Amino acid sequence: MDKSLTNASYEIEVDHAAGVPISITMTLLAAVKGETEMDAKKKIVGGKHVAFTFKYTLSDFGKVEKLEVPAEAQKVLTRI
Repeated sequence: MDKSLTNASYEIEVDHAAGVPISITMTLLAAVKGETEMDAKKKIVGGKHVAFTFKYTLSDFGKVEKLEVPAEAQKVLTRI
């Protein structure tokens, strides 16, 4: 492998209703020394290379549950 020619891209999936990320996918392309085609910007475009894909799913750990407000407290809050 040629560690001097490596490209990576990221995709972040977002729950738009909650405004939080759900998952992150990373794709890493690594060149095979002397056998990988690249463009002028040193992006891998063909030839021999290795691709790795990693997907991280973010946990719901610590997610806040809906708050149940007692009826008496609701009365007080509506007066504020």
